[in-house]
Amino acid sequence: MDPNDTRSLIFEAASNLISREGVSNFTLEAVAREAGISKGGLLYHFSSKRKLIEGLIESQLDKFEQQVELERLSQPPGPGRWLRAYIKTSAKAPRKPGYSTGLIAILATEPELFEILRNRYSRWQESLDHDGLDPAVATLARMAMDGLRFCRIVGLYPTLENQEKAIDLLLELTETKQLESVS
Repeated sequence: MDPNDTRSLIFEAASNLISREGVSNFTLEAVAREAGISKGGLLYHFSSKRKLIEGLIESQLDKFEQQVELERLSQPPGPGRWLRAYIKTSAKAPRKPGYSTGLIAILATEPELFEILRNRYSRWQESLDHDGLDPAVATLARMAMDGLRFCRIVGLYPTLENQEKAIDLLLELTETKQLESVS
């Protein structure tokens, strides 16, 4: 089996386990059992639970970035292209019950893992800063979308209709000429 296929299998097993049983039963043994491989096989790819969690987070962020890039390429050229792609991708992000809250719980117990997120958000902010919109307004729109996504993850989201209206409003903002950067 291709090592990348095995890693994908392990990530899928880990996310299924987190979704179904939460983080309290998230052990290397349980992930190996869920993936149908030996613990030694799992340790070949991830030398510790921490490395597996880091890999899982990185893998999810990589997939998100790939989806943002595909969406960006489908957007018409011009100001706000990257931000529109970010908003649309965030709005479509699949929700696996329990999984995202499980990752939040893991991050809460190991706050140094937030460095992975900080690095990605720093890179995304750089993309925003060069997207042709006023960087402060673009940041506000991104943060609003992040807030909507977080509320959806933890079950605090507004009605679906209001959420869709909010997303439409954010997308409208990215197309407004007055938001273009003057520099």
